[in-house]
Amino acid sequence: MTQLSDNLVSNDDPHGYSAPLRTQDQVIESVVRLRFDDAASVVGDEEHQLRRLIQTLRNRKGRFALIFSVCNEVPLRKELTQRLRESLPDQRMFTLSVDEDEAGLLDRLLSAPGAPDPLLVYGIENLLPSSDNLKLRREDTLQELQLRREQFRKLGRPLVLWMPEYAYSLIGQQAVDFWSWQSGAFFFTEIQGRKAGLIHGSIEGRFGGAARYDQPFNQRNVTVGGNAERSTIITGHQNVITEMGDVVLGDKITIKTVAVSALHHLRPPSRDFTGRKEELKDLLARSDAGVTIFGLHGLGGVGKTALALMFAHELESQYPDAQFFLDLRGAETKPVSAADAMAHVIRAYRPTAKLPESESELSAMYQSLLHGKRALLVMDNAADQLQVEPLIPPAGCALIVTSRRHFTLPGLYSRDLRAMTAQDARALLLKIAPRIEDHADEIAR
Repeated sequence: MTQLSDNLVSNDDPHGYSAPLRTQDQVIESVVRLRFDDAASVVGDEEHQLRRLIQTLRNRKGRFALIFSVCNEVPLRKELTQRLRESLPDQRMFTLSVDEDEAGLLDRLLSAPGAPDPLLVYGIENLLPSSDNLKLRREDTLQELQLRREQFRKLGRPLVLWMPEYAYSLIGQQAVDFWSWQSGAFFFTEIQGRKAGLIHGSIEGRFGGAARYDQPFNQRNVTVGGNAERSTIITGHQNVITEMGDVVLGDKITIKTVAVSALHHLRPPSRDFTGRKEELKDLLARSDAGVTIFGLHGLGGVGKTALALMFAHELESQYPDAQFFLDLRGAETKPVSAADAMAHVIRAYRPTAKLPESESELSAMYQSLLHGKRALLVMDNAADQLQVEPLIPPAGCALIVTSRRHFTLPGLYSRDLRAMTAQDARALLLKIAPRIEDHADEIAR
């Protein structure tokens, strides 16, 4: 808690005269400023940020730490890395560059030599492309960060991720669990320090008093009027909030930090989706009849995910509260655990919540958060019944599961997908590559 006393002074006088803060409004304004000073302390010049990064690496020597270094300029990243080497001669700095062709970030990091010395990684933006044309690549990376977070501990070394600002913001919004693990974030760029310009917000007290602030971090101007008891400062749109509180003259000011919710995270269906009219019609009819748990089974590449996404988008308006898509990685040697999948959903509602350690408590929290909501969950590439059964949501929600394996679940309606008909296969080929029209029939067989 910020400590207040009679020695608090006002610095508003342009002539430098400092007078004690006597009124409640002055004290409240001072507390708000102090909190924004704390938030702005992460922002500084390049030297200050570099010193903080060096100290973090010293403190975390030989053990896992997740460190974000935000810098838009590639040459500056390399320059700062060299200065880190010079400042920490007792630690060997290993570097790794990743590109868009990486199958998975974690596996690439685990294969890097030099542990437990620090690993500095360049090129995260290649795995988080901003282009809509590469949206699937971006979503795969964000999902890996979110769902495989625990496995990053295996690195056993400080991990410094160099990235541009947009990548840092994207991780903070859509891979909240991973982002919340950071041991430090260091900004070698001005725009993050200014929080991308002016922050707008308000304080509202129970007696109707309000404060309005227009808040660039370099000015921190606040005006307060009225009673501020149990007040909140809220920024952003549709954000999930966590609070910190200060008590001033018997009134509580709650200044809240912001974490962006991610309740609507459904992939768009493929633009080239073709066929499966009978299957889709059947699934929609079953949904109309009250079925809420669906399973699509079949060989890899037969089109389970494409059909699941098309079906999900047909149902989206019926489940407006939330839509989730999770790749459970059931075909891999280490599938996503049920606990990690539940945590992903929970974090979407409560990004800053402390999650229970036991799976039974986690399951209770998962069920409680979804209770009374109309949420749609698509669990793609499931391994087996044991992985999926804990993820069955409460009544009012719907679950769509795809898997290469056949298994049963309570209330499950299952469809076995076969290969596409020759006619549908030909139509799909012509959508993707219209120039092969003369050979489409032969290829479709």
